[in-house]
Amino acid sequence: MLIKQLICAVFFSVGLTGCINKGDSQAFGTLELDRIILQSKAVGEIIEVCVSEGLMVKKGQILLRLDDSRQQEVVYRAKADTRQALAYLEQLRNGARKEDIKAALAEVEAITAKLINADKEVERAAILAKNNSIKKANLDVAISIRDTLAANQKYAQENLNKLQNGVRYEEIMQAEAAYEKSCASLAIENNRLEDYTIKATRNGRVDSLPKYCGEQVQVGTTIAIILADGSPYARIYVPEAMRAKISIGSNLIVYIDNIAKSYQGVVRSLAIDPAFTPYYALNQKERSRLVYLAEVQLKDATDLPIGLPVQVKLP
Repeated sequence: MLIKQLICAVFFSVGLTGCINKGDSQAFGTLELDRIILQSKAVGEIIEVCVSEGLMVKKGQILLRLDDSRQQEVVYRAKADTRQALAYLEQLRNGARKEDIKAALAEVEAITAKLINADKEVERAAILAKNNSIKKANLDVAISIRDTLAANQKYAQENLNKLQNGVRYEEIMQAEAAYEKSCASLAIENNRLEDYTIKATRNGRVDSLPKYCGEQVQVGTTIAIILADGSPYARIYVPEAMRAKISIGSNLIVYIDNIAKSYQGVVRSLAIDPAFTPYYALNQKERSRLVYLAEVQLKDATDLPIGLPVQVKLP
């Protein structure tokens, strides 16, 4: 591609030599606009194409939509997890209600009353078993019931103590961390959802829409190309002999094929490496044929045909 552009630059010089004096140093190239290539960040089917090629668009304007139904479900689940984490955190922060404490106290008292009766049953069963009035198995059952009630009483008392003493600070910290984690997950899923709507990133004209409605795209697939709005620039090839005389920020005069007016331009980029074989592998005569790719931003130049040959006067 680069060799083809260089060959074209040589042919362009034939039609432009009249713009600059014969003894002036010059560079050749073409008139270009910034080309914004938009690639898909998600996998899905194109369900809507909102613009057409050649249409002027604004930054943020929707260009295409991908099927986001599955991602919508993921976002809904993430929202539900976030609400659940927040509710649990608020529950810990607010502490137990008076009604919960009273209910826990009543449960302890009820189990305690049952335990007292169970102790009496064990005592009676022990006497009867000693007199052989009942089987020893009946005594074992009574003991088992009493021990179970004793364990339940202990559990109920611990639950009451927990409600009365409040939640530990460490538990609240853990709940806060869980809530923050769920919020971060929700933000990630919302960002992924936005990837299914392709928007213009700059003002400009839609140059190409290589994909159509109904096509399946993968991550990294080019789905839209925009030519940025504003002044174009000249992509030129600076001869090796003139490379040291210009730098980024240099002011140059640009001539465009078949346009009488000249334009002021500023060098916005200049390649460090030459376009051909590295200079250290070439002799002095061959090095003179090296060229360096440069971009010259035109000032106050709009509505110019892109792709026209240009000739730039070098210092």
